[in-house]
Amino acid sequence: MPLAPQLRTAARYVRSRTLDTHLRQVATAARRIEAGEVDVLILGDSTCLSFDPPGADRTTLPEMISQELGDARIATVVGPGFAYGMYVDLLAYFATLTGRPSAVVFPTSLRPALSAHVSHHPIYRYDHVRAELRRATERRSRVRWLGQGRAPSREAYAAFDALEVETRWGGRSTLGTFRRRLHGKAASPIAPEDAPILWDYFHGQVLTGEEPGFTDTPRLIAALRAFGRPAVSYWAPPALEVGERLFPGEFESQVRGHFEVVSAAFPVDDPQIRLLEIGLGESTYLAWDDGIEHYNSEGRRLLARAVAAELGRIGGAGNA
Repeated sequence: MPLAPQLRTAARYVRSRTLDTHLRQVATAARRIEAGEVDVLILGDSTCLSFDPPGADRTTLPEMISQELGDARIATVVGPGFAYGMYVDLLAYFATLTGRPSAVVFPTSLRPALSAHVSHHPIYRYDHVRAELRRATERRSRVRWLGQGRAPSREAYAAFDALEVETRWGGRSTLGTFRRRLHGKAASPIAPEDAPILWDYFHGQVLTGEEPGFTDTPRLIAALRAFGRPAVSYWAPPALEVGERLFPGEFESQVRGHFEVVSAAFPVDDPQIRLLEIGLGESTYLAWDDGIEHYNSEGRRLLARAVAAELGRIGGAGNA
């Protein structure tokens, strides 16, 4: 390995063990909120981090939302695999501050919330981040991000790989078996023989109703009401047309069935907490075949415009 990549790898390792970038986002957002410098607080997953390749529009979704709201001032706390439980803890912490943003925006992404390969992953559980948020909330203190870095143990990964799941098209298996079958095969372009395995792994899990995405929904609604600001969520679906080609007549009903359970928990009697379903075609994804809910500039702009319009309707348009 050349020296430069070795140094970068070493630097990333040292940084991951000495500081936590997600908690640093929280600290920065808290400081700006208390200073009255935030119109919209965006809590998000990787839909807020992804952007187009070089040479195309690399504006992120939060930046586009700001633009659509007339350059509203935004603060973001985002991380891959963030889901409703994390948003509950974040809102509880931000509720202890002296200030408030004008509105809150967050995604409803089913895979991080419902699928064991994300919600039980040693990294994407974010156990240490959530523990620090709860400590700071209880003590009404600042979050600590220096010295808060963590790296999962081998034992944690072994337990994750041993976890059994049932998927609609693959039956019972362990996460480790899935991961070994897909090793080196999950990046676009996906081979035709690997695509059904990948999409089943990502979106085919047979759910029990006890998954975090279901049980955390009422907790999130309560946290939003306690926070007292208009809130808009956008559904971030996978490319349903692609899934239907792989599993005709079954894939969309599988995904929509899960979405309907989550969306039914959103209150119909509270006009300031909104969940949007926005039409996103196959052409709006960064990679149409990898099963990941990442959108190109067209898709991100569609989401941003819909979110901004809804914020305007419910009185959370910030600086616009």
